[in-house]
Amino acid sequence: MNANNTSPESVLKCWSGAGAPLRRMAWVGLFTLILSGCSVVQSLYNNAPQLVYWWLDDYVDFRADQKDWAKAKLSDLLAWHRTSQLPLYSVQLKKLAELSTGDITPEVGCGAVQALIDTQGAWLDQLSAPLAEFLQSLSLAQIQHLQVTFEKKNKEWSKEWLLVSDKERLEHQTDKGIEQAQDLYGKLSASQKDALRQLAKDSGYDAPKSLGLRRARQQETLKAVEQLRMVAKTPERGRPLGALSDNPRASEPSAQPSPANNAPLAPTSLQSQALVREWLLNVLEPVDPALRTYNTLRWNMNCQASSRFHALTTPEQRQLAKARLLRYARDAQELMDKSP
Repeated sequence: MNANNTSPESVLKCWSGAGAPLRRMAWVGLFTLILSGCSVVQSLYNNAPQLVYWWLDDYVDFRADQKDWAKAKLSDLLAWHRTSQLPLYSVQLKKLAELSTGDITPEVGCGAVQALIDTQGAWLDQLSAPLAEFLQSLSLAQIQHLQVTFEKKNKEWSKEWLLVSDKERLEHQTDKGIEQAQDLYGKLSASQKDALRQLAKDSGYDAPKSLGLRRARQQETLKAVEQLRMVAKTPERGRPLGALSDNPRASEPSAQPSPANNAPLAPTSLQSQALVREWLLNVLEPVDPALRTYNTLRWNMNCQASSRFHALTTPEQRQLAKARLLRYARDAQELMDKSP
């Protein structure tokens, strides 16, 4: 059992530099958990629906009629993820393992993350109907709870990243970079740690702009909820889950695949599903031009930083990275082969 808190997802974070590209696809990562060694991988993955349920409950405070529905939909999503997404993880991990013994260009290193981002169409198809139904079920009290939770999380984030000195922020960035690098390469030398500090300094990270990104995505979420409530004519107390849409086009056939258990998708309107897709795309890519530019800058800088640091690793560290990548690929294969 490996003592490091490593996983396929943390490896992809390391290659992409501090995980910024993955924040662009945060909704894609619902089931990508930080795993604590090979002996517990299957347990954590198989229990992901419950873990994500608790996370969502913190934001919206589920009503009684939403609880069983949410757990069932999350289980469906995990089944879909197991069969359609884990194979992609396995392929990218094996690819990185073969590349890890040599130098890696920024384009190749970030290609593994980009390959997962490119699956966003499948995620949109899978999520649009259940998310539309769920968001249309929210009561005004739950929306208020969501707003309060957003502000609470923003204050916590600001305390960690914004309301600190430049020196403290740089040290925090460096510590996280060192932790991620050691997860993959093992123990680092003093000069490698210094290099990570310089890479963090050159990363283009801007805490106020990063907070602006957070707030923009939260506002997109609240905007989408309001639009969906208007489409469904949701009453103040919320809309019962499973109720038919008010839109007469709701009965039209959808091109979306059914969940893995073959249960029918929620009967939401095509208009509602389109609103959800628009919302998720705006979360991935900010609407505001300045924030979009910053988001792209961070992506490019992180790709370059990952490549530059990998060039500083020793042959022994690269062999260790290869072994860990191949082990993660085997973990993914075992999860595919041993579904509960």
